[in-house]
Amino acid sequence: AAQGPPADGPPAWVKFAFRPAKAALDAITVEYGLYQGRFWLPRSHSATANAQIGFLRVPFTFNEKFTYDEVNGNFTLPMMPPVLRGAALDSLQRDTVVSVPTDSAGVVKAGAPTAGGRSGSRGRVAVSVGVGPGTGAGAPKAPVKDSTVHMTVAKARQCATDSMWTRVETRYQGALRVAYREPCDERKLATSAALPPAMAATETLFDEGSAASLRSMLGMSLQSGFAPQWPKLRTGIDLIRYNRIEGLSLGLGATQALGAGFTVSAVGRLGFADLHANGELSLARSAGPRTVTATVYHRLNAANPEWAGALSFGASLPALLYGRDEGFYYRSYGVELGEERTGTKGAVSYKLFVERQWTAGDSSVARTFSFARALSGRQFQRNILSEPLAITGVAGSWSRVFGENPERSRLTLVTRGEAGTGTYAYARGSADATIARPLGPIAVALTASGGTSTGRIPAQRRWYLGGLRTVRGQVAGLQDGTAYWLTRLEVGTRSRALRPVLFYDAGWAGRREAFAGTAPLRGAGVGLSVLDGLFRIDVARGLSTGARWRTDLYFTAPL
Repeated sequence: AAQGPPADGPPAWVKFAFRPAKAALDAITVEYGLYQGRFWLPRSHSATANAQIGFLRVPFTFNEKFTYDEVNGNFTLPMMPPVLRGAALDSLQRDTVVSVPTDSAGVVKAGAPTAGGRSGSRGRVAVSVGVGPGTGAGAPKAPVKDSTVHMTVAKARQCATDSMWTRVETRYQGALRVAYREPCDERKLATSAALPPAMAATETLFDEGSAASLRSMLGMSLQSGFAPQWPKLRTGIDLIRYNRIEGLSLGLGATQALGAGFTVSAVGRLGFADLHANGELSLARSAGPRTVTATVYHRLNAANPEWAGALSFGASLPALLYGRDEGFYYRSYGVELGEERTGTKGAVSYKLFVERQWTAGDSSVARTFSFARALSGRQFQRNILSEPLAITGVAGSWSRVFGENPERSRLTLVTRGEAGTGTYAYARGSADATIARPLGPIAVALTASGGTSTGRIPAQRRWYLGGLRTVRGQVAGLQDGTAYWLTRLEVGTRSRALRPVLFYDAGWAGRREAFAGTAPLRGAGVGLSVLDGLFRIDVARGLSTGARWRTDLYFTAPL
């Protein structure tokens, strides 16, 4: 008989929608302490890692701390319970049910539990282990060692006469046995006086400085051997985008792990409106929190990547649905060498690049489709006319988050800088600060941002204000210049499922010399955030030049 697709695993469309779905373990550190001048025992474990699912990125750290009330220097240890031996029902053939007598309050009664059939009567606890179809009501019991059954039985027996029970594990193929004494009532673990406060700062619990020092010793040479793997091809929602230059642009990625920390990756894509091919080829080498990358590329770029970037799936949705593309684009090709470092004091990245830049044109009139254009003839906003140039430069950024307690203030800082020389010589820099804090039943977030530049700034390296990511209720690019300032205030409820939000934005862009000569843009409105900002809809009204009502539908909201 023909077999269908395997039942386990998510459907293909789910895999496609949540790509890339990956996680990376950056580093594991173990700190030891010397006790009684004789015994080296672990004092703390730490692991840093990061995960990405679609456009969601989550860095995380796992810390574990050990304290010792006593070290048995005479090597005398309490007697450990013997390893349970015996036969249990074969979990591959039938379910095993262990029934444990209890009193009316649910406390286990004295007496050994018995293996047998299911019991639904009051005063008994049924514990089921094992999966798989049976072989009939009279199927024989096949002997098999089942640690889950043994552990359940052992706990029930000990807890019938004591408030503590001893769990025994074996390691290294049975060469080492370890015993753990645990309370029968596991709720006592959560309220133990040995635990720190729930929101204690990491720095007060763990020696972060020592762990960071250990991670910094992870050199590029501390890698597994060179062992190339088969290349992996992938598609996914992160390789799909839609904008007024390319129209629908589909990408195909390929990655090959070479070993010794090296990885080769390539991405190719084609826009159906401009029929212009783009691609990148990268060679990266990683060692824990540090990654060095060399890339050759031919790209479509967004002029203001500081403001969430237009070349993403989230920004593509409004462009496709109602013809609103707030990005400004130019093309480039060249080569770059960059490095990224992550740690407890923030994330740092920088790159050296040599490239040529030129205008991306505008494909909205010829072949770019949107539902708004099909239904009402609405056209996309015109793209900027970029200046052709050859540039050699350096760019970098630093970001850090202060505050781990979600019940208190949380501060996010981001700084960026870029300088280049060639056809033009210029330098530009910006800084963002966002503070968020819950205040009773509401949550408040305030953002302040500013930037300036010097030298001959080409059109594609200016700042463009107005629109969803800067001043809502205003047309994108209504003000632009070589300097800017921006502030955004959001007030919403603390509900994560559905959160109503009120917001107010104000900003200005232009020449530094005209800082006080032009009125800033302003806008305010109301929004509804779904699933803690994963999805959101805003209705905004401009309060200055170009005042109008605007509705936006987007992903990854700030509050």
